[in-house]
Amino acid sequence: MFANILVFYCVTRLVVEGAGSAQRIRDRHEQLHGDRLTSEDQQLLKKKNEIQRHALEQMRQCEANEIRMIKDRLQGIQAYITQKRPFKANQANLR
Repeated sequence: MFANILVFYCVTRLVVEGAGSAQRIRDRHEQLHGDRLTSEDQQLLKKKNEIQRHALEQMRQCEANEIRMIKDRLQGIQAYITQKRPFKANQANLR
């Protein structure tokens, strides 16, 4: 579970840090060169954005899986408590 959290954190950092970097790259290029990005630069940016979207989708799937696991655990704990509680209450009444 710790590994999942670590992966989630790393992917989140990559996505968050990379979200504004494409615009910064464009702005910086225009400042330095005074022209638009070349088609090669645009292709690299498209590839980078595609990777970020894929990472974001994986992060969402990871979150959904973690939530599902936690819900399953909580339901198991709740079922265990529900089964044990009447037994303990009956023991207390017998004393």
